[in-house]
Amino acid sequence: MAATNRKKRAFNNKFLTTALITICFFIAFSAIPAGLAFVLKPDGSLLQMDAGIYKIPLFKDFLLPGFVLAFVIGGGQLLTALLLMRRSQKRLWGVLISGVILIIWIVVQMLLIGFNSWLQPFIFALGLTEILITLALLKQQNQTK
Repeated sequence: MAATNRKKRAFNNKFLTTALITICFFIAFSAIPAGLAFVLKPDGSLLQMDAGIYKIPLFKDFLLPGFVLAFVIGGGQLLTALLLMRRSQKRLWGVLISGVILIIWIVVQMLLIGFNSWLQPFIFALGLTEILITLALLKQQNQTK
């Protein structure tokens, strides 16, 4: 019975870890090119966006948001995926931090530009999924100690 539970837990852990890796790579490979496009052309023209989109004129262009999107969001998610693949001891904390940063990013984005794409709630949901899966894995990890 105990061996069966261990096998089931191992399968669940592998499945959930694979899901996290997939989510992290998806976000990274979405955020990095978009962020770099804003860094290369801060006026937003590469992505056909106008800095006039800001409801709260905090930025004159997309340079700083592009940098954050490419390197903090995209780079963080990419690093997290690699930590997960290498089974680093800090991998779950990396996912948790990346998920929280992603949710903060989307909330701030929606405050600054409003709701303008189905991608905003979708990305928010991915960040929330990262957090919930990670909390479940951390709980399971603490129970087995």
